[in-house]
Amino acid sequence: MGVKKKYIKVMRGSLLGVFVVAVGGLAFFTTERVVGEIIDRYKPQVEKALSQKLGHRLLIGEYQGFRPWGISIGPTNFLEGYKDESTGNIDNLNVQLAPISSFLTWRPVVILTASGADFNLRRNKNGSYWNFGPSGEGPAPNLELRFRFNENSKIFLEPSNIEITGIARLDLNLRDSRAKGNFQLNVPRKGSLNLKASGNWNKLDFQTEASLKKFRLSSLEGILPKRFNFKTRGKADGSFQLGINNGAVNCRGDLVVSDLNVIGGVLKDSLSSKKTSIACKDNLIQLPSAQWEYGLWTAAINGKLPLANSKDLGLSISTLISHKDDSNTSLQIDASLPLLVK
Repeated sequence: MGVKKKYIKVMRGSLLGVFVVAVGGLAFFTTERVVGEIIDRYKPQVEKALSQKLGHRLLIGEYQGFRPWGISIGPTNFLEGYKDESTGNIDNLNVQLAPISSFLTWRPVVILTASGADFNLRRNKNGSYWNFGPSGEGPAPNLELRFRFNENSKIFLEPSNIEITGIARLDLNLRDSRAKGNFQLNVPRKGSLNLKASGNWNKLDFQTEASLKKFRLSSLEGILPKRFNFKTRGKADGSFQLGINNGAVNCRGDLVVSDLNVIGGVLKDSLSSKKTSIACKDNLIQLPSAQWEYGLWTAAINGKLPLANSKDLGLSISTLISHKDDSNTSLQIDASLPLLVK
């Protein structure tokens, strides 16, 4: 009896949690008409609360029927935001309670599965694509949200006119401020990017892994803020992990970039390299020797960054610079650059 009372108390974490729990239970004991009436009654409150958090007015679709421990909702739309013009729509959304996970974690675990998600992200004058609303006061609800986007999901970026397709999973633990995600993204004719990440968004505690396959760096031009004004060329392949846990930095893997060319911003001439790479193993980041060109100058650069002492990080770098028109003129520079001193 005591366990039952505690479970019911925990499930009262938020309006959305209570709403899904109620609908999930009623799906087994009442009629479609009654559930539809309940949803219509609470939908304006849910739309208002989520719109404020998301920074965009949300229009939840019509109720379309029962699903195991939840409901199905029709076309749902995100209108232009208060501080940006990005929009989005979802053809179908299943909202379900995960009963076993909810019982084991003593919090409502809600799964939101989207089909036919299509987002049009327009960069505003400040370089942002989507501005969220204020976080609000008081403690976060004891609620976990699990978002699932299928392979039909699309993101169109403006003004770069880049279309991204893929699937994604994102879990948000609101009370503990923790997130975990897995994103498999494809850019037509520009390669693929798989990204795994987890961490706490209120402190420097995270773990990430990026895997790239024939990923063309020109895709970054439409993503970086306008103030950088960089034009990039090149292709990246490999897998790299990076994280910070209790102040300690860790990494593993390697990335190779071929035919790299960057110009813009502070670079008046193009900075290029036929092949450059970064590797990490046994708490040591290495920059293998690579040939670089900038205007009339060439340079052979290599370096290393030990991670064993996270309170005193320093990049050791060796550079041999020479002039294209005078091979006898060269300058050797060996330096250690402090990156973090505490």
